[in-house]
Amino acid sequence: NFLYFFTKKFFFKKINEMNYLDYNFVHNKIPGFYSIFKPRGFKEIQTFVNSKKLSPFLRQILHILQSNNSESILCGLKFHPASNFSFHPNYKTCSIGIDLDINNKNFEIIKKNILKTVIKYNGKIYLAKDSILDQKKFKKIYSRDIKNFLSIKKAVDIKKILSSDFSRRLLGI
Repeated sequence: NFLYFFTKKFFFKKINEMNYLDYNFVHNKIPGFYSIFKPRGFKEIQTFVNSKKLSPFLRQILHILQSNNSESILCGLKFHPASNFSFHPNYKTCSIGIDLDINNKNFEIIKKNILKTVIKYNGKIYLAKDSILDQKKFKKIYSRDIKNFLSIKKAVDIKKILSSDFSRRLLGI
């Protein structure tokens, strides 16, 4: 996206409006993108890590992928400001989105090693895209946030009716 806007700005002097979905989901423009991962598909994992730890973190992630013959077709790398929101780091972070091929015979090993690396670097997982965390790793990554969330939920959801597959899978509620 940077290259697109850079060339438009300096070579064509005009920036056209771009659809939000086209900007954020560039892979939808790649012909046959979803057939690359047939027959079972892929799972995306988006990790957050402190920007100061980015270089060694990325080296380790790339080593995990390459040593298991599973390089992601499309990786998004984004920088994020610090945030005081729950479940988001309160320091400057960088996130990388990785498409993991479920068809790869080493899928479980790759998933396990990526999550170990996230924990090693005190990283986070973007929960809106998560489908691979288990309860044990979730609690390791988000222990402080879970306590805060559960206290708010207890105060707000007195009748205990707010629930989802996600909360049952990761929080047991």
